[in-house]
Amino acid sequence: MSYSNQQIMMTLAALASTASNQQIFESVEHQEARALKWINKILAEPGLATGGAWQAIWVGLSADRANLSYIAQNASKTQFAVSIRGTDFAIKIDVAEDDDVSEVVSFAEQAGAPAWISQGAMEAFQEVTGTVSSQSKTTLAQELQKLASYHPGAQFFITGHSLGGSVATTVGLYLQNLAKSWSTPVSFQVYTFAAPTAGTQEFAALFAKTFAQSSWRVYNLLDAVPNAWQTLSKVNDFFPGGPKATPIVQDLITKKQASTNGNAYTQPVTKEVPLNQQGLRDMNHIANDTYDFLQQVGFQHDVNTYLTLLEAPTVTVNK
Repeated sequence: MSYSNQQIMMTLAALASTASNQQIFESVEHQEARALKWINKILAEPGLATGGAWQAIWVGLSADRANLSYIAQNASKTQFAVSIRGTDFAIKIDVAEDDDVSEVVSFAEQAGAPAWISQGAMEAFQEVTGTVSSQSKTTLAQELQKLASYHPGAQFFITGHSLGGSVATTVGLYLQNLAKSWSTPVSFQVYTFAAPTAGTQEFAALFAKTFAQSSWRVYNLLDAVPNAWQTLSKVNDFFPGGPKATPIVQDLITKKQASTNGNAYTQPVTKEVPLNQQGLRDMNHIANDTYDFLQQVGFQHDVNTYLTLLEAPTVTVNK
């Protein structure tokens, strides 16, 4: 069976989110190696959208373990994909990056043009791009430049789910700008899934202009996260027929929206792929209470829900 790039990229994004968490007394180097082994174990499964054709060749885990990314290769098609992990809720720094939206900072130096992103988005970007892989001793950009020199004309995909999707927009602009100085030409495509906004209108416009024909924003219409931080108030009316937003939920959404401090965060207008017009819900959580509402929010955001909505095989989550 042949799968689309959207299905393949979501599968690769999902694997970044399911790589193992730290074990007791485990070093960053050992955790990176274990994540690489785990990802390749799943990628070897021929029944996934990746079809056994992709192999992870580089993993970078930040020193504080808040951000992980990996590079996968499809050797037969001279394609490489950078997959960036979404939020790991067990790591306080990672959650803080999601919520640090009260201030915006300049992204012009990295993007090659005026642009503004949230302080949290900048911190996540710096962690992903500044991490040096324990095995290769290279950063993400250094490894990609090396691969480009070996494979002129290669296709590079940048993808991620949730926070990983938001970071994919910043990393995409950064790499596109950086590659202007590379000795061999390559092309970039960006696929984001369930991504919250990274920056303001200037950033969104720059990203949309740079990747006008080569970026796809995929989101579940019933997923709260892609509404952060532009349209978060819509979440109050998300689930017709239940669960309804309780006063506790409504207060939480109001406080989250206020945390933007008035900054007008904007989603890039790219090739949009809205999912779940059929209104798929977790029927185990439709009661009108706070618990069921939050459980429904989690279900709608889950990587395997996205794969299901894309009609792609789901992946095994490593506990």
